[in-house]
Amino acid sequence: MMDDFYAIKPFNFKDVSTIYYHSPTFTGNEKAPTYFWSHDLWKTRQLLDKENLPHINYTTHHPCYFEFERLFDVLMKYNMLEESYEFDTIYFNSYVHEPPILDNAIRLGIWSRDIYEREFDNAINNPNIKFVCNSVGGWSKELEESLKKVVGMNQDENSTDSRNGQYRAEAL
Repeated sequence: MMDDFYAIKPFNFKDVSTIYYHSPTFTGNEKAPTYFWSHDLWKTRQLLDKENLPHINYTTHHPCYFEFERLFDVLMKYNMLEESYEFDTIYFNSYVHEPPILDNAIRLGIWSRDIYEREFDNAINNPNIKFVCNSVGGWSKELEESLKKVVGMNQDENSTDSRNGQYRAEAL
């Protein structure tokens, strides 16, 4: 889902409504793990198999557009008010029938310190990269400081909300 991203440049509706994918296959995990995110991935893979849906991984970690009726249908059909799954992957595999675009065309994913050190400056200078996201393993004080410079994060020390950067979607 879109829970850990930062807009590093202005973006528009086309950026959000274009369908991106993370990888051509959604593998999930071989066994049911105990960590909740891994467990949700495993359950999602089981559901894709059961429903005979494609296995494209749409876990992109940047903003995307959902049609309300389809969103509601997926939530209800798969009981997602009670059960957790990787929603984006189920939603888009249910409704997308055109080839999507690989998400590294618009987003830099920072999953480790090495990626930050190697690729952050290039992403800032690439006009197509609009978003940065990170995993726990990719977070560092250096990344935080770089993001503060780029997106103008001015949060107080007690705040847990890092979504107060200067870039917002242009008028839709």
